[in-house]
Amino acid sequence: MSVLFTREGGVWRPESGTRVKILSFMDLPDGWHFDQGGPISLGTVSNALNVLGLGDTLGLESNAFPGAGGEIAVAFKWLWHTGFEGGNGDNLTAFQDIWTK
Repeated sequence: MSVLFTREGGVWRPESGTRVKILSFMDLPDGWHFDQGGPISLGTVSNALNVLGLGDTLGLESNAFPGAGGEIAVAFKWLWHTGFEGGNGDNLTAFQDIWTK
């Protein structure tokens, strides 16, 4: 498995999050999804990391999921204030999945 490190306050710590999760998809075993699927290709991982970078730039929450056909879904979530007062209608949450292959 690929492990990345970041430096926080002079201490190196393992990086976590969506980036590491996407990199780990290259280590999936053959047949990981009901005897289908295998390791995700470096090209697809690279594409997914590029998409993730766009979402990171915008400050969006992210997650990623491998597909048995060798694809990766990069999911983004964002929350914004609608300007409406009262009740549960003050905030709106939206999700967007982007599939890469």
